Parts: sequence; C-alpha cells; structure tokens
Amino acid sequence: MSVGRSLELLPYAVAAVLAQSEPSLELILLPDPDDADAARRSLDLAAGDARVILLDGPRAAAAVQSIRGTLVATTTDETLWFPDHLTELAELLAEVEYGHLLRTELDPDGSVWVGQTALADGAGFRVDAYRRLGGQPGPDSGTRFAIESVTLTTAYWTGPAEPRAAEAEIVHRLVCDERSRRDLRSRALASWHTDLSAAQGAVDVAAAQIQELYRSRGEISAQLAEYAHSRAAFGQENADLYTQVARLTARNRRLIQRLRAIEASRTWRLLRRVERARAAVRHRARRR
Repeated sequence: MSVGRSLELLPYAVAAVLAQSEPSLELILLPDPDDADAARRSLDLAAGDARVILLDGPRAAAAVQSIRGTLVATTTDETLWFPDHLTELAELLAEVEYGHLLRTELDPDGSVWVGQTALADGAGFRVDAYRRLGGQPGPDSGTRFAIESVTLTTAYWTGPAEPRAAEAEIVHRLVCDERSRRDLRSRALASWHTDLSAAQGAVDVAAAQIQELYRSRGEISAQLAEYAHSRAAFGQENADLYTQVARLTARNRRLIQRLRAIEASRTWRLLRRVERARAAVRHRARRR
C-alpha cells in the first residue's frame, strides 16, 4: 500500500485490508519518502499488528523480494477494500498472471461510478510474474468484473483536515456494512451501465456516419467511373474523327497530284489547244 495521499483515511484503509475474508496475508506499507507524517503514521500502524510491515527509504526497493506469499495486490491509502477483495482477485489470478478488479469511485455528493481503470490501478500479480516483470503489465493479463473496493475521489481531500477525517469514518462504516456495500455495487453498476449506453450510442452514431461516408464514397466512385467511361468514349470518337480527316486529307493530296500530272501531260496540252480553237470558231459564228 502506498501511503501519503490521504492520511485521514489511512487507518481505515489498513483496517479494510486486515479484515479480508482471506486471513493469510501481510500488508506492506510504502510511505512517501518525502512525507515525514506519512512515515510516522505508517510506523504507528505497523507497530499495532504483526501482519503490517513498514518499508521506507532504501528498503522500499526490496519490497518485491520481501514478499512471502504467492500473490501480491497493490492499493493506496485512499481506497477501502471490501472483505472479499483478495478472494475475488485470487480467482482472477488463477487464470492470468496479472489483472485487476473494477475501480469504483465515490464522490462527496454520494454518487458512485466505475472509473477508467488502467492496468496499473489496483493491480494484482502472481508473485513470480511480479518479480519477473518488475511491477509492469505482462501479456497474460485480465480484468475481473467485480466491485470489491471504493476509492475516494480528489474532492474528498480539499478543505480542513477535521471534516475530512469525519468523512473518512463515514465511508469506513459504509464499507463495513454488507447492505451498504451491495448498495454501492448496485449504484456503481447502474452508473457504469448508463455510461456504457451513452458510449454505445456514440458508437452507433459514429457507425452511421461511417456508413454514410461509405455510401457517399460509393456514389462518388460511380460518378468517377461514369466520367471515365464518357471520357473514354469521347476520346474514341475524337480518334475516329482524326482518322477520317487524315484519310480524306491523304485522298485529296493524291487527287491533286493526279490533276497536276494530267495538266503536265501532252494530251492535256493538245486538248486545251483544240478547246481554244473551238471557242474561237464559236465566237466568230456569233459575230456573223
């Protein structure tokens, strides 16, 4: 358990761990090395129960090697475990090397909700994996959808210390009562269901938008294909027209060459003389 966040809740957080339905445990306290008050309070708690071990300063680095059990669970002084937290976590760790339960958070107004849970929050390890990985998530990890703790949000730790201590005691009493724990679970799951429904709604909207984009993309693709087809058809017609023009131009050139050859021939010159003589006779005949 890391210590230094909420010292008013620390005694209750420790008591919740020691009250687990799984009795075979030891609690290692790791106080903030820069917080003398955290170290002092941790020392007092360690002196009151043989199952509580204080590791501070250089000894904190040896915490992993000092663990004597088969499983290790991490927590903070702002989280109160329910009595079956370790039992639920042990069932999960029978299947995976690394995992955690759902993180439930409690606001000062009494609202309860399932928080965004990272793999490093409230994590549990098999000890061999913990030593091998150095406290980092491994590939064989998982989540058990069980609510066996409640974490007080930051809003609890603003303001004078005396009201904070009173609030911590109230939350401790809630966690110690089975009916209150059931109520916390029920409200947390209801809030989570609402959040998931809202998220699903957002996913549905996004999916509809994506489908609309695909439909629009299909229409644009069809238009592009039609344009490409029209362009190809126009190109073919244009090519055919150029072919016809080229053929006509070549034929006209051949005709011009033939006409020039005829004009240059002797027969054509004789015919022109005869034609001029006939024209002269017709002209004299008209004059008479």
